[in-house]
Amino acid sequence: MRVLVTGATGFIGRALSKKLIRDGHEVIAATRSEAGDVVDGCRRLVVGEIDGRTSWDAGLEQTDAVVHLAARTHESDRIDSASAYRTLNVDGTRKLADAAVSARVRQFVFMSSIKVNGEQSPMAADGRAHRFSADDAPEPTTEYGRSKWEAEQVLRQTLDATGTRLTVLRPPLVYGPGQKANLHALMRAVDKGLPLPLASIKNRRSLIDVDNLADALVIAMTTRLNSTTYTLADVDVSIAALVEAMAGALGRRSNLVRCPHALLELVATICGRRAQLEKIVGSLLVDSERFIADSGWMPARTLEQSLSAAAEQYLSITRT
Repeated sequence: MRVLVTGATGFIGRALSKKLIRDGHEVIAATRSEAGDVVDGCRRLVVGEIDGRTSWDAGLEQTDAVVHLAARTHESDRIDSASAYRTLNVDGTRKLADAAVSARVRQFVFMSSIKVNGEQSPMAADGRAHRFSADDAPEPTTEYGRSKWEAEQVLRQTLDATGTRLTVLRPPLVYGPGQKANLHALMRAVDKGLPLPLASIKNRRSLIDVDNLADALVIAMTTRLNSTTYTLADVDVSIAALVEAMAGALGRRSNLVRCPHALLELVATICGRRAQLEKIVGSLLVDSERFIADSGWMPARTLEQSLSAAAEQYLSITRT
């Protein structure tokens, strides 16, 4: 198949591009500029800024599928953030979908986010955290989550009753070699032996390995699935267990210390970091059963294998 991949130089985009090339597909890597290396074997297509005016004609001729990964993801929630998120995540998606229909693209796969469902799993009557699925009513609480939900609706409106099939995936936090932001910062803290006051946290968060997610994207691209939207993850882990797993991968001792939850909340509130704390200590669980049943997808890489590869890459960079 000939596949247009947006966000091809990113964390997920590179993993997906490598898999597509290995599987014998032709990959058109759409990038905003010449900056950033594309995976060997891909054809770069510079499209400039992705918004409601982007021209996609050069990348969609005789193209079989689009995998749309490019998005504004930094959740600073500044005063102007709503329009900034909307420009790329909504207007850019609408323009690409319109172009895909005109070019008679057969399959459109959209990378959404579990943040469409919310930031934390609500607690059920039995005291257990609810596991989100695509059947749950969307309740995004950030500009990023709201923009992803709006983009999903735009895609359904644009692609409904056309020859272009739509599949939407909502993964949680993605980990593995090349992991970014909070996970990278956490691995750095573990490597430095910093004391982490997380030993008493008993939360559960769903995660997904980047290569396992790439496998799911390829399945979504090549298979006629029963539903339009799927949630998926490959592991549930507490923040303390994640630190322990990172320490093992790095060959370090975890420096977890016990700290009362109330004290953590007080310090975070004083420092203006209450929202960040809740993302760390709260639970967010994701249901993968429908995607597994419809697609036959089974995660190939375990948490330990993925973190081992991530640690190896991290150490190769920091020790040179």
